[in-house]
Amino acid sequence: MMACLLKAENLTVKLSRGTVLHDISFELAKGELLTLVGPNGAGKSTLLRTLSRLIPYRGTLEFPDTSSAHHIAYVPQRPELPVGMSVAEYVLLGRNKHISWFAKESAQDRAIVEATIRDLDLTDLAQHPVDELSGGEVQRAVLARALAQQASMLILDEPTSALDLGFQVQVMRQIKQLRKKYPLTIIMALHDLTMAAHYSDKVMLLKEGRNIATGTPQEVFTEQRLSQLYNTPINVAQDQETNLLIAPKICA
Repeated sequence: MMACLLKAENLTVKLSRGTVLHDISFELAKGELLTLVGPNGAGKSTLLRTLSRLIPYRGTLEFPDTSSAHHIAYVPQRPELPVGMSVAEYVLLGRNKHISWFAKESAQDRAIVEATIRDLDLTDLAQHPVDELSGGEVQRAVLARALAQQASMLILDEPTSALDLGFQVQVMRQIKQLRKKYPLTIIMALHDLTMAAHYSDKVMLLKEGRNIATGTPQEVFTEQRLSQLYNTPINVAQDQETNLLIAPKICA
């Protein structure tokens, strides 16, 4: 049985527009990948920011392995890209928590950055301005910066947003490869249900700030539940390898 890395109980968040998360509870084991899915405004981004301790909340957020609470890398949906900064310099920003004030990066910091850039297939772009990269390259650079933190948990808000299908697959494959190489626990939000089903150990359905269901994709992604969640008929099928294929029913 895998050790519990994160335990959330009755997480509630109130913002100026009202309560946006209502008593969210779940557990996540070390090494698992949990994907949050749900319609726009369901509370996915708010929950990710709450788990990153970026906004105030009520309830309990526990990290039984206390070191994990200090090793979370949060990647927002639209990360800021400093104009003119090279990819190598941008990835080096991930080492800031490890560098004392008024100190310079160490040889170890530079070695970690170089290894991370290599792992994300960015070596040829290391000196290229990060703000001039393509969409898929930007996502790889953002992941490299997060990994340079040597975080045990990655929190990713829509890592495939604004990417075409080819880049979406590329980024998700990269995340899968990184899970094999690094001891990572990942929580992310996705809109693509088929990709969520294929890459996730667990999924959580959110609607109006409430946890509707949490479990494996096979347990949670039923036609009835998804149709109710999105207020439209949804087809759920399986291919020959038993992968779930999920799409709205197209009505004439």
